[in-house]
Amino acid sequence: GYHRGVSCFTVSEFTEKWLSVYAVYVNGRVYFKDISFIPSTKCNLNCANCLNFTPYLKKMADEPLQLLKEQIDLFFEKVDYIGLFHVSGGEPILYPYLGELLAYIDDNYRTQIHQLATTTNGTRDFSDEICSILRKHHILLICDDYTDTLPQYKEHLYVLLTRLERT
Repeated sequence: GYHRGVSCFTVSEFTEKWLSVYAVYVNGRVYFKDISFIPSTKCNLNCANCLNFTPYLKKMADEPLQLLKEQIDLFFEKVDYIGLFHVSGGEPILYPYLGELLAYIDDNYRTQIHQLATTTNGTRDFSDEICSILRKHHILLICDDYTDTLPQYKEHLYVLLTRLERT
């Protein structure tokens, strides 16, 4: 008498569609599956199909670090737990306070985050500080690979990934 999607679900279906509702009604907790948090719209690429519509922005900008911290504080004041807190952009590596931002999130809210992550398009170098923060705070780095359409970055991407693995 069970009907999939009505009276029974796979784990992925439940997590994707119903966990947030279940968490509120059963436990009085607010749960989000994921969020993309954008500290900067600056990017060194101009991809036509950008997920964040970067080519259509009239002005690319960095948000002030203090404002971002206030927004994060407010978010976690209202949200009990999140599956993925994803710091994205633009190109997050271009944000001048990325290390401090990631450390702030981890130091203050890690118990409310299953996975803290950031992204790179793999075309920019990382500072030693960013490498250290990623490792110290166990931050997942999602590295996009644009080498099929931008072959000039192939060697750079290889060097970057090798450096990150060593650091």
